[in-house]
Amino acid sequence: MKKLTYILAFLLLIYILFIGLISLLSSIIFKSYVQPEIENERILLKESLFKELSGLKSKLGDLNTKLDEKRSFISVEKIDEAKPNEEESIKEEKQSNHDYLSRFDFFLNCKNNINPWKPDGNLPNYDPTKYNDPAPNSTHETRITRAILLYFPIEKLDGFKHELKWLYRSWINMQTYEPKKWRTDLIIFIDTENSAYKNPDLFLNDLNCKVENKRKLPEDKPMCTLIPYKALAARNLPKSKKEFDYHFLLDKVNIYSDEQEQLKEFYSLLNANLLSYNYLDSILMAFEGYAYFKSAGYDYLIRSDMDTFLTPMFADWLPVHCNDFVVGGGGYSSEFNRKRFRRIAQNLGLNYPDAGGLGSTWYSTPDQFRLVSYLTLFGMGYLANEEFSEPERQGKVGTILWPDWHYGVLLLYGQNIALNHLIGSKQLSIVKLNELIDYPTANTQSIFKKLHLHVYHGEDMFSKFLFSLGRYDNQTISENDPNASQVKFYALRMALESKRLALKDLNKKLQDDVLVHKI
Repeated sequence: MKKLTYILAFLLLIYILFIGLISLLSSIIFKSYVQPEIENERILLKESLFKELSGLKSKLGDLNTKLDEKRSFISVEKIDEAKPNEEESIKEEKQSNHDYLSRFDFFLNCKNNINPWKPDGNLPNYDPTKYNDPAPNSTHETRITRAILLYFPIEKLDGFKHELKWLYRSWINMQTYEPKKWRTDLIIFIDTENSAYKNPDLFLNDLNCKVENKRKLPEDKPMCTLIPYKALAARNLPKSKKEFDYHFLLDKVNIYSDEQEQLKEFYSLLNANLLSYNYLDSILMAFEGYAYFKSAGYDYLIRSDMDTFLTPMFADWLPVHCNDFVVGGGGYSSEFNRKRFRRIAQNLGLNYPDAGGLGSTWYSTPDQFRLVSYLTLFGMGYLANEEFSEPERQGKVGTILWPDWHYGVLLLYGQNIALNHLIGSKQLSIVKLNELIDYPTANTQSIFKKLHLHVYHGEDMFSKFLFSLGRYDNQTISENDPNASQVKFYALRMALESKRLALKDLNKKLQDDVLVHKI
């Protein structure tokens, strides 16, 4: 039985081999004689499909790379969960975003095109000593138009009236040294709906500061212009929103558009967090005045506080590069702050090269003012919402945390975040001239070597507090005094003359000393 089983198995194997041989021979005959063309097509089709798949794989790889480059926001949680060897690559990816120069490349343009700065891939670098000299004489025959921007809180008229008057007096004096073809206007943002504005005896009327004064041509005479402006806190906008799309605000908003829908999220952020901040409107007015600045054709704008003085050096001074963004100095960068700013910048995907002490007096073009004011306001809103508690925002903490973290200098903090990103991402030439701009008035330096003087706290001459108390009323100083060109005595003379001259006489001085000589 066992032997029979072996025989049957052997026969079955022979049968299988025979069938296989027949099948193989049939296939060879079919391929060799019947379908050689089909087989060739099959091979070509296989090769074509392989090439297509390889190309598709390459395209998918390129697409993935582009998507990686486009990612503009990575949550803090993602960084926290990242492995150590991934963390640096995530940070580098975040810091490659927020490129405003590629979106709005015109903000480096200059109306006068005098020696423009051009990005070269390196961090902007400058020599402060090159900014100590007046503009070349060749520019004196060029029409240069500038404007000093001020925010006047008319509801606090009595507290700020004397400061605006002494700045007005120094504006007149500065223009007596200015090239005859140059123009420097005063632009004052003010609530024209306030009852105090409607008073016919308002001091601005006698100074010929009017809403009707609008620059239409470069050769128009220097003027004092009023821009109707309502403080954000008085606009009664809804404040229901508490969560904000920071990615949208940084990368999607058309900063140069005034369309309501474009700026809705931006104003929601400001309205929810900054209404109680005293200096909000001194920056917001620079953002909202953009349309007029452009239509008036200004080469340069200067954002300034009112407790300041313009000097003779300011008269014929221009930045080395027509598109420099020039700032004064500010004392707020403690070691604690620097570390905190860096961490905040990383959270937002912003660059932070740690350029400290950047002041709030600006000198630059209208297009750059629009960009920097937007980013500064964004920074202020973000910090108020994410980095300050409600008691801090309400002033209940006072100055106990100064100089490490203080809500009172939120404007400088927001500006610091904004300007450091523009420096670190090589998009703007930001020049700090703390020895020329915002220079303290309690000094004996020459006014011919300082651009812009700022009255700080203290009782050393010149002190705005002592001035407001009448402590200088018995002093006299004239332009011919030996010390008249020293900073503190110049400030004293401008302030006393603005106080002693009748308002109409002050305006007549503008007419006689400046306007009749302009060409």
